[in-house]
Amino acid sequence: MEEWTAGYGLREIAAYLKGRPDNINILVGTEGFFGTMPDGLQMYLEGRSNIRVVGLAYPIKDIPTSLNNALGDNEVYLIANKSRFEIMDPPKHGLELVSSFAKPSRVDGSTEILYFYRVKPQLPI
Repeated sequence: MEEWTAGYGLREIAAYLKGRPDNINILVGTEGFFGTMPDGLQMYLEGRSNIRVVGLAYPIKDIPTSLNNALGDNEVYLIANKSRFEIMDPPKHGLELVSSFAKPSRVDGSTEILYFYRVKPQLPI
């Protein structure tokens, strides 16, 4: 229940995405290729043809080219767990935090968090 595999936040993320206008194409990149993500999210989005979910290699160290390339025709989002997310200074990399979802605390007191980011075009530095 407290590790990265727990699905806390997926229902809320799906509700947010389903609340976006139907005429907008949405691409969501998730860490991993099967299991909680992307499959858990896809379960909540069934029947929404304007929302596509794709799995990404982890850990997430940078914004995948596929997500940046999709920005012209889609709203683009990224979902990753804290323990598998290695981008320092997310806003500098074009990531805008939409929401985060803490999982129950582990026995050692640490907490896993699911991050939900919108990917924005990166500005030249």
